[in-house]
Amino acid sequence: VYKRQDYDLPEFEPNLGANPAIINTNTTIRPYDATYYAEEGRAFSSGDLYYHNNAIYRFNGELDDSDEPVLGKFSTLITGIQVDAGATLSLATNNSSFNINLVNDMVNNGTVTTINLLITDTDVDTDNRPNLTINSVGYLATGAIDLVGFSKDYPNGRSLNINSSYISNSGNINTSGYSSNETDATSGGDSGNINLYTEVFVENNGALSANGGGSETDYAGEGGSINFESNLLIANNGALTVNGGT
Repeated sequence: VYKRQDYDLPEFEPNLGANPAIINTNTTIRPYDATYYAEEGRAFSSGDLYYHNNAIYRFNGELDDSDEPVLGKFSTLITGIQVDAGATLSLATNNSSFNINLVNDMVNNGTVTTINLLITDTDVDTDNRPNLTINSVGYLATGAIDLVGFSKDYPNGRSLNINSSYISNSGNINTSGYSSNETDATSGGDSGNINLYTEVFVENNGALSANGGGSETDYAGEGGSINFESNLLIANNGALTVNGGT
């Protein structure tokens, strides 16, 4: 049970539901794609997690009459997610945002990030990484969310939206833009935004950063914004930084 002594919060316990995903090693969750799994050495196996219609499922091995996987069965829906310390959960899509919809909680004690969806071994990144939206009953974290701009070609940080009944965050969240050096000879990246929206309370003890990337040769990137919204209580004890690049 989680309690705070210096201000009153409702008591709560994390609830991952009947079919949780426990991430204890580095894991990528991606949509099922037959072309991807046709590559040598890849298999879509019973127990694998996959992304389908803005939700995450666990494949149960069932095939249809054409020997294609049966996707999106309600009984295989992931109800909650826990990312353990030391593990990184990479969420892959070719859409502008990876949207997680959970009927229970998300607990993040590791690292969560987004990546572009690559199908074949010869595919390369062609865009900034996706934004991230988490819709859950609760979000509890000592771990990080990393949405920073990742290269001189795709320098912009991406935005984070968490919509929950309650948020208790002690982890670092970074949506900052990429900083360009003299060799890069490009502009700094713009930051994404950090939006934490709750029905009951949001408590933040982590470092939240939404800074524009610097540039040694060109324009610096613009800073983003950090927004908290709650119907009951907002408590922030963490460092919030929003700066333009230099």
